Amino acid sequence: MQWFRKAADQGDANAQGNLGEMYAYGLGVPKDEQQAVQWFRKAADQGHVTAQHVLGFMYREGRGVSKDEQLAAQWYRKAADQGDADGQLGLGLMYYEGRGVPKDEQHAYFWFLLSSARGNESSAKARDFVEGKLTAKQRVDAQVEARSWKPKTPTDIGSRR
Repeated sequence: MQWFRKAADQGDANAQGNLGEMYAYGLGVPKDEQQAVQWFRKAADQGHVTAQHVLGFMYREGRGVSKDEQLAAQWYRKAADQGDADGQLGLGLMYYEGRGVPKDEQHAYFWFLLSSARGNESSAKARDFVEGKLTAKQRVDAQVEARSWKPKTPTDIGSRR
C-alpha cells in the first residue's frame, strides 16, 4: 500500500489503478468506494483502460458516485476505443439497453463483435443474442465496420497522457 501510494502520488497511472482496486475491494485498507473512484479517475484520466472501464461500471451502478449513465457510457467508450474487451462489452450493453446513449441494437452488436473477438465469453453470448434481432443488412454493416475497426491510443481519444 505504501509503495503504491508513493508511486500514485507521483502520477503513476498503474499505481493509481492499483490503489483504486485496493479501496474498491478493501484489500489491505478499509473498503471505500468513494476513495476508489478518486484513484480510478486519476488513472483513467491518463488513459489507463482498466480504470476507465471500472469507472464505467461504477457510474452505471452508482458505486461510490451518484449513478450517471451518460458518464458511464463515456468512460466505457474511452476503454472500448482503446480495444479493451470489458469496455466494449459495457458499451455494447449500454447501447442495447439505451442507458446513457440512444438504444441501438446494431451499435450494441458492433461492440459485442469486437469484444468477443478478444475472447470475452459474455460478449459472445450477447453478440449471438442480439444478432437474431437484426436485419441481414444491419448484421453485415456491423460486421464490415468491425473488420475495419482499429483501436485508438489514449492521445487519439483525448486523454491527458
